[in-house]
Amino acid sequence: VEPTQEFGRPWRLQVNSPAHRTLLADIGGPGWLDVRLEWGGRLDGVVVDASGAPVPRARVELRSKEPRSVVTTEDSGRFQFDGLSDLGGAMLAVTADGFALAVRYVDLDSLGASLRVELEPECRLQGLV
Repeated sequence: VEPTQEFGRPWRLQVNSPAHRTLLADIGGPGWLDVRLEWGGRLDGVVVDASGAPVPRARVELRSKEPRSVVTTEDSGRFQFDGLSDLGGAMLAVTADGFALAVRYVDLDSLGASLRVELEPECRLQGLV
């Protein structure tokens, strides 16, 4: 690798893989760079209603520095995201037909237990203008 300086800043290498943590490395000069990918972290959980019953086909979106696809819960209400980097704070948004939006803030640096997201029934507001 022979980086050049553009606008006075060193180059930065970023390696992305769906099953591994994102690798960021500064390139300070000519030479070799040994890239070793670590397995990424996992965020998993279950989406349930107020009675504790699983909510199938709920849409779960993880919003963080890394773009992630929206996943849909299984019939058991379970979901999971794999290959996560230690990103600090992130936001989990869960939507399902007949339920209000649920938002949870998660710390991807210190996850260990599975998340449980309880959805509340949606409220309808009606009126006449």
